[in-house]
Amino acid sequence: SDLNGKTPPLAASSTMLLPNRLYADAYHKITESARQSSSSVLVFAADDVDSVAACRIFVQMLQTDHIPYEVHPVRGYGDIRAAIGQQPDQDEVRSVVMINCGGTENVRELLAMRDSERTVYIVDSHRPYNLYNVYAPGEVLLFDDGSQREDFPVLDEELERIEDGSESSDYYSDSASEDESEPERSEAAVSGASDGDTAEQNRAQSGETRADRRARRRLRERKRKYQAEIDSYYSGTYYGTSAAGLMFELASQCNIEDKDLLWMGILGLTDQYIHERIDSERYAVYVQHFYNEVRRVTGDEPRSMVTEDGTEIPAGEENRIMFEKEYRFMLLRHWTLYDSMFHSSYVASRLGLWKQTTRKRLQTFLAKMGLPLQECTQKFSFMGSELKNQLREKIVEYGPEFGITEPFYDSFYKQHGYSTQF
Repeated sequence: SDLNGKTPPLAASSTMLLPNRLYADAYHKITESARQSSSSVLVFAADDVDSVAACRIFVQMLQTDHIPYEVHPVRGYGDIRAAIGQQPDQDEVRSVVMINCGGTENVRELLAMRDSERTVYIVDSHRPYNLYNVYAPGEVLLFDDGSQREDFPVLDEELERIEDGSESSDYYSDSASEDESEPERSEAAVSGASDGDTAEQNRAQSGETRADRRARRRLRERKRKYQAEIDSYYSGTYYGTSAAGLMFELASQCNIEDKDLLWMGILGLTDQYIHERIDSERYAVYVQHFYNEVRRVTGDEPRSMVTEDGTEIPAGEENRIMFEKEYRFMLLRHWTLYDSMFHSSYVASRLGLWKQTTRKRLQTFLAKMGLPLQECTQKFSFMGSELKNQLREKIVEYGPEFGITEPFYDSFYKQHGYSTQF
């Protein structure tokens, strides 16, 4: 559909998924709607790292275009309902952006959207999408990354009414009672009872024909198949591209990008990976994408500069983003090596650190690598430089004896000044 004009009502088989190539069009529609109606953009963002990073990107875009906005951090859908109820004039809000929330719920009911001019834009990594959002008639737009694992079931309004208990539900209930009466009629026929005749007389008095009964049976079968398809679609959960990754793609299409926004996108991806929301294969694909983006955005920045007298001095590395093999240790740069390894899910699962009897295996591993316990229990940044320089080599050498075969993963770090890394 054309995002610059009014979106026509959609058929049940048409989806409101916004493909990658239309992200920028959606953003322009948000800004134009805000300017024309002199209204602010309402933003709901979940409270995880990916959501905060995505919100940071989107807010900077709005600030660049001088668009007023209102951000509400939310922990659950109750927070969203409360925020909507506190809006002084809900009709003034033309655009609602939901970051890592709303994708799995019927937002038209959640936001009480009835004959509203409001449009909801959902940037959510949670899957599967709620089908009422997928088929919403122009009021809900989902930023899609193409990660949908199967085709969307087509909503059937007639069968949905049956589920909701409308008058068609009575029709369906009658069919069920007819089914229940079938075995009783067969027994009656064997025993010589007249229950079957009585049922036939009742149907004749109600004006029901054999064609009516066949139609009910067909409807019943359609309902069963439809419900099985819906249940299959909603079975299980998974994650798509991080919300921060989608927002960075939006910023790139709008030519609003810098190293800070790129870093936000990297943070969203890392948050997904370390919390095991995506597998290693997908993570490797995203890392390669961001590696290319780092090279494109940062270019060939000089690592040193030469003064007039020929002296070479290191260049300032403020905000430099670099690719690096990162340890699978929790908060290593902000903790001790021992605590970081002890609280790492990867190390703990290999060494069995949740058991009292095997907790000493970590100390054994450190001793095997020749790392004094006194050094390992002080802040990592204060460890001896020689020990830190040998750590990677030692882990690769002795790690397999303890089941630690993949102690690193591809990642990035951001340089602040001459010493601090994140």
